[in-house]
Amino acid sequence: NECMDAPCHDNATCTNADGSFSCDCSNGYTGDGFNCTDIDECLNSPCSDNATCTNTDGSFVCNCTDGYSGDGFNYVDECLNSPCSDNATCTNTDGSFVCNCTDGYSGNGLNCTDIDECLNSPCSDNATCTNTDGSFVCNCTDGYSGDGFNCTDVDECLNSPCSDNATCTNTVGSFVCNCTVGYTGDGFNCTDVDECLNSPCSDNATCTNTNGAFVCNCTVGYTGDGFNCTDIDECLNSPCSDNATCTNTDGSFVCNCTDGYSGDGFNCTDIDECLNSPCSDNATCTNTDGSFVCNCTDGYSGDGFNCTDVDECLNSPCSDNATCTNTDGSFVCNCTDGYSGDGFNCTGVKILSTDVDECLNSPCDDNATCTNTDGSFVCNCSVGYTGDGFTCTDVDECLNSPCSDNATCTNTDGSFVCNCTDGYTGDGFSCADVDECLTSPCHENATCTNTDGSFVCNCSSGYTGDGFSCADPNFTDVDECLNGPCDDNTTCTNTDGSFVCNCSVGYTGDGFSCTDVDECLNSPCSDNATCTNTDGSFVCNCTDGYTGDGFSCTDVDECLTGPCHDNATCTNTDGS
Repeated sequence: NECMDAPCHDNATCTNADGSFSCDCSNGYTGDGFNCTDIDECLNSPCSDNATCTNTDGSFVCNCTDGYSGDGFNYVDECLNSPCSDNATCTNTDGSFVCNCTDGYSGNGLNCTDIDECLNSPCSDNATCTNTDGSFVCNCTDGYSGDGFNCTDVDECLNSPCSDNATCTNTVGSFVCNCTVGYTGDGFNCTDVDECLNSPCSDNATCTNTNGAFVCNCTVGYTGDGFNCTDIDECLNSPCSDNATCTNTDGSFVCNCTDGYSGDGFNCTDIDECLNSPCSDNATCTNTDGSFVCNCTDGYSGDGFNCTDVDECLNSPCSDNATCTNTDGSFVCNCTDGYSGDGFNCTGVKILSTDVDECLNSPCDDNATCTNTDGSFVCNCSVGYTGDGFTCTDVDECLNSPCSDNATCTNTDGSFVCNCTDGYTGDGFSCADVDECLTSPCHENATCTNTDGSFVCNCSSGYTGDGFSCADPNFTDVDECLNGPCDDNTTCTNTDGSFVCNCSVGYTGDGFSCTDVDECLNSPCSDNATCTNTDGSFVCNCTDGYTGDGFSCTDVDECLTGPCHDNATCTNTDGS
């Protein structure tokens, strides 16, 4: 109530209104209510001709002149001149008049303003209030009926105003038409939604629009429910050469010959690295299956890549009566004065015996090479081993962390292997993060965020789940799979508002009709095995003369069982 703070002039009245107030000057004053000045009523000659008029603060006084008696007023009906507002009544009084605003108006009577009754909300909450000149009107809003003071909701759905493919929901004062799932429109007209235009399926699937729904089928090279299609790892069937690595790719695979072999990956032949002279000039190169070995020549020692001259004289190879001179890769013995001979044998006082090749008795470790020298021998541990040559232990190269930070190092006998960890790809020495999100592993209603070495699936706003499966909490799905609509050799996957049939592994078709896949056409077995197609699968059996699981078959050495005559030699051949 703003009037409590006395905002108006001292000679004005304050009228409080809903959310506001008004100031009106009192009778005998004029102004805007905030500033009021005295009216000089004497200017209108209210008194008798035989009286004097004296203006006072807010009023006036009439006094009869000498020789006259009375109240001093000139009885005039001021109301005849309509001094009041058009929205006020005028009451004549002795020597003056009174103006009062009629119902629906407020003011001092001279100025009357319409009262906005709607500010006090006289109508129903479900009606509109219209202020009129001196009154107001209440009308129920659309969706309601009544006299404006009491309005009740109208259930429009009783008249089925919506499309046959929509649901009608009565709301307070109105109604809402919503097209059912699989249709679009304003609810009054609903047309089938071609969901395929928004690519709801996996990037690796085809989308088929149906009446009010759609079906997703993974493309060749992928498997899944059509919403999530994962790449088929063809490498599990070992399609590449035994001397090649198989790398699974998106929807396919790649065969690359391993180091030391060349070819298309399906057929790999050994590379003769020795043709490029990789060893030291003072070493011999021996080609091996998929690799090569460098051995320093006599008179030199090292790993074969770096060979340094051996000072043979340290082992006193010459006669006791001779001098030894070391040369590049060899040495020279010369008999001293008083002796003659080749330096190894000097005659005169004393003759030395002939050198013995100690290496014939294999004095060195199995993982070392033995080099015979004049009067002695030298043992050197092979590459990947350390020791004095008599005892050689494997070097654990992994201690020096030769692999990528995102790879595991496995020490092997005389070497090591680097393999990138899950979530990374590369040769093990260099590993790059795999962006798993490229294969769309998450649900269609989820976002995929690639992380270092992994990924995270989060359901979109309005959906709940673990990111691999996201559901709308306001939608109740029918599980069509309960009625067995698919082929016997398929899996049925229920989806939001529909279902998907996918042929089981080993079968092909549209899911409603599935036929057996003859896997043997792709030659999944070893070259030394037979492939037998079975219902939904296949079997690999090694041929006679070979043993293994059918995917990998190794030659059987029949000679181990002594099939030949006692006076004959047995030579094992490939497969026989």
